[in-house]
Amino acid sequence: MIITCPNCQTRYQVAEKAIGSAGRKVQCAHCHQSWQAVAEKEDPKPKPKLVPPAAPKPARDGDDDRLFDAADEAALDAAFEREETRAAPVRGKSEDVSTSSDETAMADAGPETEKAGLDTALQNSRHKAMLKRQINFARNLPMSQIRGNMRIAAICLLALLVGGGYFFRTEVVRLFPDLAGVYEAVGLKVNVVGLEFRNVETLRAVKSRGDVMVVSGRIQNITGQQVKVPAIVVTLCDDAGVALYSWSVTPVVSLIGPGENVEFETQLNAPPDGVTRVKLAFADGRAS
Repeated sequence: MIITCPNCQTRYQVAEKAIGSAGRKVQCAHCHQSWQAVAEKEDPKPKPKLVPPAAPKPARDGDDDRLFDAADEAALDAAFEREETRAAPVRGKSEDVSTSSDETAMADAGPETEKAGLDTALQNSRHKAMLKRQINFARNLPMSQIRGNMRIAAICLLALLVGGGYFFRTEVVRLFPDLAGVYEAVGLKVNVVGLEFRNVETLRAVKSRGDVMVVSGRIQNITGQQVKVPAIVVTLCDDAGVALYSWSVTPVVSLIGPGENVEFETQLNAPPDGVTRVKLAFADGRAS
């Protein structure tokens, strides 16, 4: 028997027992449309009419014996052509349709579930495409471009501030001395004087006048230019870092050239008891 898809008009030839007299729900293999298939009535074949025997005519050369007249033969040819058309899917479809009842049941099994899955996937795809278009549209708006440029400018400015604060920290501390503690908190030493104490030695001796503490060392210029040498402040501290006594020393030179150094030495008679550490600093700079 022949069934036809109501959506795409594709026709299939299936076994009559697979459809039954009451029909059944099937799905088109081409367009996935589901419908209630029923057996289609076929056009009755025209019955050939027998031509009554006519009176014998004289035989002529080239005449053949005929059972049907020309009208009957045309009707038979038309019926045969209709049957051939029904036997194959319309519009030259290449899908193969099984005639077994089991494969017909597979064609209509779960059509609603498959269709729902296709609809969900299509909706998700359209939703993602819409979000992508909205994002691209928002990025092209003037205000979005301005905000993006402002963010880039802010990041660049922050990078410049951090880099400048690191590489020019000496100049920063000279302008803002209170920031020296901030640099020391992050582990960066700042030398605003440009001078360092090297080879510092402390010697405590007993002389005829009593105990004497001698502090000596070198002052090194760590910059690439000439630096003025300020007065040196010597502080004696105990174990807890509490200052017990301090005094100042004037260096023998007032200027030191790039990379040069100068020695210094000072002493204190009768130093206080409990001195365990000596702290050196410049009068207008950081301690060393």
